[in-house]
Amino acid sequence: AQLIITNSLLWTTIDLSGFSADYRNFPLEQFQYLHLENRLFRSVKHINLSNWNANQAIKILEFFANCSEYNIHSLNISCCPNITVSFFQSIIVYIGNLHSLNISNITVSFKE
Repeated sequence: AQLIITNSLLWTTIDLSGFSADYRNFPLEQFQYLHLENRLFRSVKHINLSNWNANQAIKILEFFANCSEYNIHSLNISCCPNITVSFFQSIIVYIGNLHSLNISNITVSFKE
């Protein structure tokens, strides 16, 4: 287990879709601690946030974009509810060099 939480090369892909039903209880503080202690998320290039609420997904994107020493190459936000124009603007700010963006089955909100 020690190798897994200290080797950032094992963490190029982050699939958080399993947290989508309970995203309010996502342990962001624990992820921040792991990164501070081990620079664990410095190699992240692929993020899956399918089914996440847009407001919570932005917080996670910001965190991983700030941690990674590389450009985020792919983002999956399929089936995310309440996607807004400002959400897409945030994607451009945090991870503007995307190679792949999965937006299948998102729901769009025109309220900002």
